[in-house]
Amino acid sequence: MLGVTWERTLNGALDEISRLQAERDNALDAIHAFTASHPDHEWDENLTTARLALQ
Repeated sequence: MLGVTWERTLNGALDEISRLQAERDNALDAIHAFTASHPDHEWDENLTTARLALQ
């Protein structure tokens, strides 16, 4: 059985992972929305790099 400290640490880490995944999803959604409204930027090098980094 995990000690209380380890359990809290693990739960905190899992919460942080969930938060970071939500931020990643929001960033990808924002990039998608931007490129949908600005199709001329769809293949912008910086946006492409950001999409690849976030996947």
